[in-house]
Amino acid sequence: PPSKTAVGINPTSGSMFVGGTTEWDDIQRKFGNLPELEKPGLTNDELQEGLAEAAVVYDPLEKRSLEELNHMEEDVAEEDTLEALRRKRREEMAAKMKRRRYGEVLPLGRDNYVKEVNEAGQDVWVVIHLHQEYVAESVMLGWAMKELAEKH
Repeated sequence: PPSKTAVGINPTSGSMFVGGTTEWDDIQRKFGNLPELEKPGLTNDELQEGLAEAAVVYDPLEKRSLEELNHMEEDVAEEDTLEALRRKRREEMAAKMKRRRYGEVLPLGRDNYVKEVNEAGQDVWVVIHLHQEYVAESVMLGWAMKELAEKH
């Protein structure tokens, strides 16, 4: 038969305790809807100490067959390979982000010309496209510049 001793977790400290109940359970016991609790045989410290000892002694690989161990070893090797691929991909993405600095065509007016062109920096190339929106070739060149900017 199941034990009537309650075991719970303290929500503030996260530690386990024996004999704790909720307010709802207490009310139900008062009206006879739930059976009375047995007095706990272990203190909180004894329970936590026993759980800690069991965790130290437990060996998850002890009862595994050779076939299961080999399969687990293959899984670890696959995980190492996947992690190496992830790391390589992250490095490639970081290198691509370093190369890709702009990626867009911006309209340039009188008020921000000095900032965007003269103060851009020594290693920055600024391409200025003076265009007229009613000239088809000018519009096409603008589209081409926009596509190039997105790629580079």
